[in-house]
Amino acid sequence: MNRDIDAEIAKTETDLAELRSRLPAHSLKPGMARELDDLEDKLRRLRAEKDSSTVENVPEMKYTVTTGKSFDEAVAAVEDKTAERGFRVLHVHDVQATLKEKGFEREPLKIIEICNAKYANRVLTSDIDIGLFLPCKINVFTKEGRTYISALRPMLLASFFPGSSLGEVPAEVDQIVRGIVDAAK
Repeated sequence: MNRDIDAEIAKTETDLAELRSRLPAHSLKPGMARELDDLEDKLRRLRAEKDSSTVENVPEMKYTVTTGKSFDEAVAAVEDKTAERGFRVLHVHDVQATLKEKGFEREPLKIIEICNAKYANRVLTSDIDIGLFLPCKINVFTKEGRTYISALRPMLLASFFPGSSLGEVPAEVDQIVRGIVDAAK
């Protein structure tokens, strides 16, 4: 389905202007107030969708740093810094061990799932489909003998879910996650 967001925005603006022209000076009826709120919300979502659909507005997908720490030290540092910033480690996936069980050899890789209930609840309340991106993940891996710490950027949520009312949550969580990565290196 090919959408014309500009046409949807124009129609919503026209509908909103028409509704505003019918508003009484006093005693706004509940139905009209709800309709006004719905149209204003729709217009905000459409504008956000249009803004987020341009490539230059999409943040980098990941944030990666190199660390001088050993692999195990880096994993422990991510876990420690996660707790210091009010998040919780939910699970650590040892990808190297899992693949080795199936006969595949690779350098160390652990995926550390982290979460903060307050932020998770806020984004899930806005759009349940955001659960597909939860919990936040921080990877610690070695490549050619060097150890890296890498995180998926929470700022991406606004790009993938432009119609959701996420407010500043993606930016706040993004700052925290990048802070964990930086502090762990």
